[in-house]
Amino acid sequence: MRNAQLMHVIEWLPKVWLHVNRIIEVYNSSEVTLGPHLFLGCPIDPNLTQTWFNNLWNFSLAPYLVEAIREGLQNYGVKPGTQWEDPLTFIEESYPWNCSTSNCFGVKQVQTPSPSKTCPPLTRIRKEDVGFDKIILRSTIASTVSDQS
Repeated sequence: MRNAQLMHVIEWLPKVWLHVNRIIEVYNSSEVTLGPHLFLGCPIDPNLTQTWFNNLWNFSLAPYLVEAIREGLQNYGVKPGTQWEDPLTFIEESYPWNCSTSNCFGVKQVQTPSPSKTCPPLTRIRKEDVGFDKIILRSTIASTVSDQS
C-alpha cells in the first residue's frame, strides 16, 4: 500500500511540473519555466509527501508563478483570446491525497496513512494577484477608444 501511494505521487509530480510550466508559457515565455530540481526533493516516505508538496506549492511554486505571470503580463500583455486560469485548479482536480474534511478538494485515489488528517490550504492565485484584471481592463479601454476613432 505504501509503495502504491508513493508511486501515485511520483507519477503525479511530473504532471504538476508540466502544468506549472504550461501556465508560465501562457502568460510569460519559456525562458522562465522551471526545471525539475524543485520536485527532486520529494521524500520517499509516503507519510511525508503531502506536507512536502503543500509546502512546495505554498512557499515556492505559487510565489514563483505570481512573479512570473506578473512579469509576463507587464512585458508581453495578454495574448489574444487568453482567459484567466487559476493554476491551482489542476492541483485541485488531480490532488492525489485523500482528505477527511468535506471542504477538501481532489481526487480521492490514495488513502493517507492517517484518515484523521485534513488538507492544509493551498495558495490560490487570483487574477488580481498578478494584475491580469488590470491588463484586460486597459486593453478593453484601448480597444474601445480605437474603435471610436
